[in-house]
Amino acid sequence: MPSTITRRHAEHSRDPRPLPTRQQERLTQLKNEYNQGWRSHHELCFENFLPFGGRFFIDDRNIGDRRHGTIIDSTPLHSVRTLSAGLMSGATSPARVWFRLRLKQAELNEDPAAQAWLSAANEIMLAWIANSNLYHELHRAYEEMAVCGTSVILLLPDDENVFHAYGATAGQYFLATDAKGKVNTCYREMQMTIAQVESEFGFDNMPDWCKQAFNDEEFEKEVHVCHAIEPNDERYVEGSALKHQRRFRSTYFVWGETEAERDGHHGQFLRDGGFDEFPVLAFRWNVSGGDVYGNCPGMEALGDAIQLQHEQERKSQNIDLMTRPPLQGPPSLKHHEVDAEPGGYTTVPNGGREAGVRTLFETRTDLNALREDIEDVRMRIRRTMFVDLFIMLQQIDKTMTAREVMQRNEEKLLMLGPMLERLFDDGLKPLIDLIFYYLAEAGMFPEAPESLRDAELDVQFVSPLAQAQRGIGINAIDRFLQTAGAVGSMKPNALDVIDEDEVLRLYADILGIDPDLLKDPEVIAQLREARAQQQAAMEQADALQKVTGAQKNAADAAAAAPIDPIAQATGYSNPNLVANA
Repeated sequence: MPSTITRRHAEHSRDPRPLPTRQQERLTQLKNEYNQGWRSHHELCFENFLPFGGRFFIDDRNIGDRRHGTIIDSTPLHSVRTLSAGLMSGATSPARVWFRLRLKQAELNEDPAAQAWLSAANEIMLAWIANSNLYHELHRAYEEMAVCGTSVILLLPDDENVFHAYGATAGQYFLATDAKGKVNTCYREMQMTIAQVESEFGFDNMPDWCKQAFNDEEFEKEVHVCHAIEPNDERYVEGSALKHQRRFRSTYFVWGETEAERDGHHGQFLRDGGFDEFPVLAFRWNVSGGDVYGNCPGMEALGDAIQLQHEQERKSQNIDLMTRPPLQGPPSLKHHEVDAEPGGYTTVPNGGREAGVRTLFETRTDLNALREDIEDVRMRIRRTMFVDLFIMLQQIDKTMTAREVMQRNEEKLLMLGPMLERLFDDGLKPLIDLIFYYLAEAGMFPEAPESLRDAELDVQFVSPLAQAQRGIGINAIDRFLQTAGAVGSMKPNALDVIDEDEVLRLYADILGIDPDLLKDPEVIAQLREARAQQQAAMEQADALQKVTGAQKNAADAAAAAPIDPIAQATGYSNPNLVANA
């Protein structure tokens, strides 16, 4: 049953109007908020960095006209491509393991059975991710996050592949957040044909005007479909098996072109369902204040991108003026054809007494200075888009020392650090949690050991970018060990402060080493005990050998000594014999 707070909230917020009507009105509110505050900025960003991104009109679908009209210099496009490819390979590379499951209870991470189950579950998740379309959508999401600050992926259940990723570009989705600034509402607009609507939702769930269009065989007629995902405050029932009573409701409805078409829906949904977990992944580069949508490097470099295209256009115009300048000539040539091509011949009237064709004015633009300024603008764009970070190996000065290279890496990673923390915490960690939930619901994991019944799962990212971030901590450990080694060379007892086992395990954890490569502490203790016993036995055998050897040497010496008759008779030795011996 719902809690008292939930019931009280539902009683005070209940609206007698049909839910589809209320959701249509909320969609209008969210669209107005976006259009008035963000749309024009996003349009400029896409126009200059990602021309084929963004859909700001509902019928802007499957249109293949040229969108690069303002692009003369493609540096902004290449910068976005490099940044998105760098994030893809550095954070979620399909070619390597980029996350590991672990337990929040540290003591359980040492349990061999728990480790084996976590390792198996990790491999299952990576296999299902590789077989889905998630990597394609992640790359697109990184592009849009770099260009307009926000990108969205809907990860929904799928009957064939357990889950499927649906991408929505800017202008197609509208977001809202809770009091903590976390995205908890997403309205998405789609254009579907009548045939697609009937196939996806069924004929009986279609509004009357869509049924009529289907009966009239207008299969390619496009329908404005809206998908709303938001908290299910009014109808949520804890533990309910009914989809429309889950924590988040998910509804599809048709937005008619006219009031009559909208009223013809009669409060009916194309589909009415819900989710226990919020299935929308909202990637935001950075968020300021109470903003719903994020800001990003593309917005910071927008002025440079516009300036770059302007300067390239002016440079081309100046080159044209220098190579094909405007001409002037005498009035007598007004109706005569002038051949301005190389080697051309033009007959001048009046026996050549009038001046011939000549340039109207001379253009003396310093193209070298213009090129230098253009290159400076290019460098600013690349620097703002972190291109220099992701192609670091190609730009490193060969005269730099290893320490200088390490310091430069630290500086650049620190600049990217806040964005990576938000990417991991607000984007990729909810993604892993959602995938784990879907696979667990589908029964894709082996039976968990008893030690994991009440355990809490956690995610550790081991991608190159995550390791590089943690690698900054390794530099501190290296400096500490170097100092300890220098002190230990003078005072060996100082090394007793270091726990060598913990140092190596911490190193392995920071570097993302597979835990299966490390031996269990119990196994290590047994090996050390056996080694200590073996060492003790060897020392005992060596000591025994030394004692036996000393006794043998004493016996041999006594046997080789000359016989002293005086000593045998009186008990006193002969000094001469002792001295000679």
